[in-house]
Amino acid sequence: MTKPEMQKTKEPQPLSLVGRAFHTFEDRDGDRTIKYQGIVRGKITESVYLVQYFEWIMGEPSTLELVTLDGMMGWQFYEDTEHMGFWYEHRYVPPRSVA
Repeated sequence: MTKPEMQKTKEPQPLSLVGRAFHTFEDRDGDRTIKYQGIVRGKITESVYLVQYFEWIMGEPSTLELVTLDGMMGWQFYEDTEHMGFWYEHRYVPPRSVA
């Protein structure tokens, strides 16, 4: 997450999701695993947001998608991509490896 696109995001608005970075998760054999990372780019309606995903390996911008607020309920949000990177480096516990 060192690419310029991942470092600088639009300043989050108070009580708004726009400009906030996020991770989505999935359950794999009882472990909570990160599935996607991205940024909320804009609010389309009261319940629909435009999000941009980022490639996992290179951190390059990827696809855009319209997502409902209900569809974001399990996501974890961050103030910005720097906060997201800090959480990933210092707080995230990767799933157990199967030996």
